[in-house]
Amino acid sequence: MPPFRPRGALRAGRFTSAWYPGMMGAVVKEGAMSIVVVDETLTARLERAYGSVKLCSPDGRVLGVFVATKPTPADLDPGITEDEIQRRLTDPTVKWYTAAEVEAKLREWGCSK
Repeated sequence: MPPFRPRGALRAGRFTSAWYPGMMGAVVKEGAMSIVVVDETLTARLERAYGSVKLCSPDGRVLGVFVATKPTPADLDPGITEDEIQRRLTDPTVKWYTAAEVEAKLREWGCSK
């Protein structure tokens, strides 16, 4: 079977491709990261995923973890109410720090150069 090449891969000139038989199609390597081209069924399932998804073989071996590019609902939830945000912003006992003060403290602690 001929090598699989993603659309535009030849023009880009930075991909090397090899055909690996199986459900996934082809593995296209670019530097240290491999690109696996998946079939339409798996594409649809992964597009509905939030957060990370453990990918396993039929016999239960963990193949890796897929991390969705869209944020999970937990990523979008600040875990604080609007009332609490306003209370904290208007609390007169809270000390606010400038960026320069924060940077100076980080340098003091050895966390920044």
